[in-house]
Amino acid sequence: MRSAPIFSVRCRKTIKNFAYELGKQIIAGVRGVCRRYFFLVYRCMKTPVDLVSSDYYKDELIYQQVIDAIKRANSLSGGVVVREGRGMISLELPAEMQGVPVQGTVSFYCPSDVSRDRRIALTGGVRI
Repeated sequence: MRSAPIFSVRCRKTIKNFAYELGKQIIAGVRGVCRRYFFLVYRCMKTPVDLVSSDYYKDELIYQQVIDAIKRANSLSGGVVVREGRGMISLELPAEMQGVPVQGTVSFYCPSDVSRDRRIALTGGVRI
């Protein structure tokens, strides 16, 4: 006696068709994930990564001068007060700086975009 087939021919075609469609969906999903990763890599490569200074090694070597300047500034009776308002920035120096010619540079750094950095020189003996 011969046993009857477990699945009919029609049922086998349905299972094969389901497996084929499932395989297509898996491949489409993998392609979608790959596209997303390639897009993220592309965006990361196009994002500008600027350092605060292009000569950071040279700046590191002269950092001792900055440390000395901080010590001298801390020895004053008060610190520099920075005020912002009406589209301008004002610097107020301590009382013992009255009448002393001031020279230096004020640096404004934009951490996200080096093209927006600004350096303003205080020249000509600005008097407080």
